[in-house]
Amino acid sequence: MHAHRRFVLPIALALASALAGAAGLAAAAPASAPAKLRFDGIYQADSGRGHFFYLRFYADGVVVSVSSPEPAQSVNDWFNRNCAVLPRGAYSGRDGRVAFTTQARVGSVEYAATVGPDRLDAHIRSLINGHESDQAFRFVPIARLSEQPSADAPAACRG
Repeated sequence: MHAHRRFVLPIALALASALAGAAGLAAAAPASAPAKLRFDGIYQADSGRGHFFYLRFYADGVVVSVSSPEPAQSVNDWFNRNCAVLPRGAYSGRDGRVAFTTQARVGSVEYAATVGPDRLDAHIRSLINGHESDQAFRFVPIARLSEQPSADAPAACRG
């Protein structure tokens, strides 16, 4: 019986040492890079009240926003920086976070968000009516993003 214990104990100690070493290596591994904003589509959040919130980011720091009952592929016809009536702003960010304020004719809305892989988790505060909410935006890739409002765009965008 004593011979069996002498054999098990060294194996157990070796295994514990190996596991501790592996844990140390895992802890020392570099953290993954923060997720980055995507520019090849739009971010969409479901309001739960029959419409969606949309955000579109541009590489030069511009962001536009809108609320619409239309699905992402349908708003693509007019949801771009050249639709003059859309709320817009300038975003800044680092380390997986982004902040911006969009300005509309009636007032502004502040956003503070964490960027994730194909998502944006945002805290939104309206300076128009004081409403605050948290929204999870999912990224919707769009093969051919519009850069000009189409003939099907709302008149306010074309005019």
